[in-house]
Amino acid sequence: MPNILIVEDNVSYAAILAFILKEHGYRVKTAFTGKEAIDMVATENFDAIIVDHWMPDLNGIETIRVLRNQGCKSGVILLTALIPWEVENKIDGLDVWKIIEKSSVEKVILDEIQNAVEFTQMNKEPNSSEKSLL
Repeated sequence: MPNILIVEDNVSYAAILAFILKEHGYRVKTAFTGKEAIDMVATENFDAIIVDHWMPDLNGIETIRVLRNQGCKSGVILLTALIPWEVENKIDGLDVWKIIEKSSVEKVILDEIQNAVEFTQMNKEPNSSEKSLL
């Protein structure tokens, strides 16, 4: 069962996302701040991470930047109330899987989560030194 992290400061919106994902067979954890997400990712692997763009402590882009700098390889989806092209230039080099408007329908979110999970799982192939230990 794929493990998903939702990083969203709006408790109601996070609960809705978690409900949708759980109903479709995902294991879900929620962080309500960027700092909390960074701490969670340091101790647990996630197949995909959904990150809200606007949050009070670290915004979504800052959170993703820290996660990537710490070696997180999970597929990341950035949720934004803005039009996606308005934030595209701010995520260069952060390997964000997809930018999704918060108003997107359930189907779009589920499709992109599945794509991000598949991408992450494909990249979990052991490197050559790990293969020799198997």
